Amino acid sequence: MAAFKTAWDPKATPYPKARRTADVEDFQSATKGTVKVAAPYEWLNDPDSAETVQFVKDQAKFTKNYLDQFKHKDQFKAKLEQVWNYAKFSAPTRNGDYYYFS
Repeated sequence: MAAFKTAWDPKATPYPKARRTADVEDFQSATKGTVKVAAPYEWLNDPDSAETVQFVKDQAKFTKNYLDQFKHKDQFKAKLEQVWNYAKFSAPTRNGDYYYFS
């Protein structure tokens, strides 16, 4: 299958802005002690905050606008469905001496 490309000009249609913070999280390492890790998008961890909801809406709008221009959208969707359409099973569960999949 040929590669599908749709031109995208980041200056004409930039990604929605994501606020960055100076948040840092501390983690404990057995070998290095306390390790500080930057967490500039910590605010996105609250899915119900007005800011996160707006960010997700902006991302969805950006994506929809891009995909609406995609000439090979139907072919792409068909290919995705083809590779995703396989038998799926749950993790095995034990009942007595036997294991079952659903």
